[in-house]
Amino acid sequence: MSEVRSVSCTSCAAPLELKGGHNVRSLVCGYCGAVMDAHEGYQAVAKFQRIERPFTPFMIGRTGIIQEVRFTVIGLIGYEMVEDGELYSWVSSQLFSATHGYAWITYNDGHVVFSRRVRELPEPAQVKHFKRKRRITFRSDEYRLFEQYTARVAFAEGELTWIARQGDNVSVTEAINPPHLFEYEQSGDELEFGLGQYLSHEDVAQAFDLKESLPRASGIHPCQPFTPSQFVKSLSKVGQIFCCVSAAAFVVWAIVGAGQTMASKRISDPLQGNTQLAFTVNDPDQLVEVAIEAPLDNSWIFVEGRVEDGDEPILAIGRELGYYYGSEGGESWTEGSKTASVAFKVPAAGNYALELEAESEDSRIRWLDVEVRQGVMPLRYLIALLLIAAASALSLPITKFGFEKRRWGDDDDD
Repeated sequence: MSEVRSVSCTSCAAPLELKGGHNVRSLVCGYCGAVMDAHEGYQAVAKFQRIERPFTPFMIGRTGIIQEVRFTVIGLIGYEMVEDGELYSWVSSQLFSATHGYAWITYNDGHVVFSRRVRELPEPAQVKHFKRKRRITFRSDEYRLFEQYTARVAFAEGELTWIARQGDNVSVTEAINPPHLFEYEQSGDELEFGLGQYLSHEDVAQAFDLKESLPRASGIHPCQPFTPSQFVKSLSKVGQIFCCVSAAAFVVWAIVGAGQTMASKRISDPLQGNTQLAFTVNDPDQLVEVAIEAPLDNSWIFVEGRVEDGDEPILAIGRELGYYYGSEGGESWTEGSKTASVAFKVPAAGNYALELEAESEDSRIRWLDVEVRQGVMPLRYLIALLLIAAASALSLPITKFGFEKRRWGDDDDD
């Protein structure tokens, strides 16, 4: 615990507690806004006009344990900036530990970042020409430049490690490697570096023993890590399992899915009359498929038929085949197919006959291949299963892609 002392404001005589160490440079009175120089006997050197204290869960006097170090909030700084005509504001709380010195915890629309000043230089040490997503290196880690802006000091209270005045400007360049944030902070001729880490609401509640819930975070913070929901993680895992199941099903289909051929025939001159094809069904619970192929050349053929049990028709079928090709604008194209099929079940095991009749405007069609197979497995069901499984398996990377898209906005640069 830091030692608690007190002084009286040299402007309004209000009693003020001191919780910081010897590196505290200024004390801002929470009653009158006077800025006092801690190195000059707390002489008033500036004044904040009385404005409403901005909201932050980390008020002066609150203590918390972050990265196994107990810190005490000793001061507050409220910043604001205007971008595209909209005002943005946030609050940074000055932290102090008697054993580990000073740090900051920043609250911004429900997002919380813990940061400390660092002495090591990044590469490059200065960003003279800002370009979004440009890479910098710090402590062997790679960061990408995210944004550059100028913030204005709007509010201050308590102990701070420098003398803050209302209206002071600080130029900030941020680079991210979620959950970490690296900052270049330029104030006048002084350039400082800070390294921050995003804290989840759970981490904050535990660190500061918060009984009240933090307000729901708005939008995505620059250094906020992607944390998928339990539903997305479970959905992705189930999708991966079913992708394996689908792959195994495709192997099975390749082996037995095409079924057993019961009858086949090449029909010569299919446009000249009816053709009958006999077949026997052993298991009525299995699908029977009639597959048709024709040598189409920018033409079509309509094949109509019926399945008969003796003299009694039990099923009517009809399929149109069409195949066309050509070129346009130097590019070739094709449309349609030379094959078609129809699947069905018969009411009982036994002998059946398939009677077919074809019509077309193309007299060049000289043959028609027909094959009857039993025990076929429709590929469309496997394809549907695979698509659903793939979509589920990809839910995690797709969700992450959407998250990053929202983080970076419309910036599509590499």
